[in-house]
Order: sequence, then C-alpha cells, then structure tokens
Amino acid sequence: GLEYKIEDAGGGKYRLAFGDDVETLPFDGKDHPTKYGNTWAITQTGPNKWKWTRKRDGKVIAVSDWTVSEDGQIFSSSRESMRPDGSTSHEKLKFKRTDGSSGLVGNWETTEVKMTSPATVEIAKWQGDGYSFLDPAYKERTNFKLDGKNYTPTGPRVAKSTTVTAKKIDDHTMELTFKLKR
Repeated sequence: GLEYKIEDAGGGKYRLAFGDDVETLPFDGKDHPTKYGNTWAITQTGPNKWKWTRKRDGKVIAVSDWTVSEDGQIFSSSRESMRPDGSTSHEKLKFKRTDGSSGLVGNWETTEVKMTSPATVEIAKWQGDGYSFLDPAYKERTNFKLDGKNYTPTGPRVAKSTTVTAKKIDDHTMELTFKLKR
C-alpha cells in the first residue's frame, strides 16, 4: 500500500508525493533538477498518458510510462531503469484511486507491484561489529555500525549529503535511517 499523491500546485506545476518524498515541477517535458541530484522530465503524451524520464549527470537512468484508465480509477506505471553496471530492471505498478475524480491528479495506493529484474544485495561484516551492504548492479556501498552515528553511503547515484544511521531493534532486526541534508 505505497501511497502516491499528485496535486495541481498551480502555475503549470504539480506536486508529486511518493510516500514522504515530495518534488514539485511542471509537466513540460524539460529536465528539472531534483533534491537528489537527478533531473526529471514529465511530458503528457496523450489524454491519460505521461512519460517520466529521469537522468543523472545527463544520462537517462529510468523511463516510466504512466496511464490512467478511461474510468479514472486505475493508474498504471511501467518503468525501465538503466543500472550503472549496464543491466536494466523493469517494474510494473498498479494503483487504485483513493481520492480525486479524473486524470492523474489525486491520491493513489498501490495494488500490484511486479519486479521483472530483482536486485541482489550483498551483506557482510565490516570493521568488526559493523555491516556493509553492497548493491553490485548500482555500484553502491553502505558501511555502518549499530551505534546511531552518521555514515556516508557511496556510489555513482547516491545523492550528495546522504547519510545513514543504524540501530539494533532486537536480535533479528536493525533499523536504518537514510537522510538527505539540503
């Protein structure tokens, strides 16, 4: 049940809230910078269709096609992501409308998620009592200890000023909190 909220922010701009992550930009097909160091370009391609292109350092990293059903109750997203290792991943999501009446503007909740190219994450011990998470496809590494201190993840698509803190919840659970300082 991930929630997406799309609002008309006025002046030709839209506010997109994916969970607690929010960006505001126009749907004019031009590249607009985001807080994570990427650019987003969203273009309406039909009466109920949009194309969302994300870039990092001028290179396309993902393209999504969005469609709202004729009755306005289902929002579908099909995305292809280009990984730094040269492979691609594919994702299809379906959402049901929980608020709003037509078009893309409204509140949406996921009803279906299909990942056709799952990710692999390697977990290892790091510096004695720490841990290292490595995502080979995205060339990202997160080294941390369960001490509540800030650690800096690395990789070509990690946003500048990102930190992670970690704490032990119980013998089988740890909680990682990623933060972006702006």
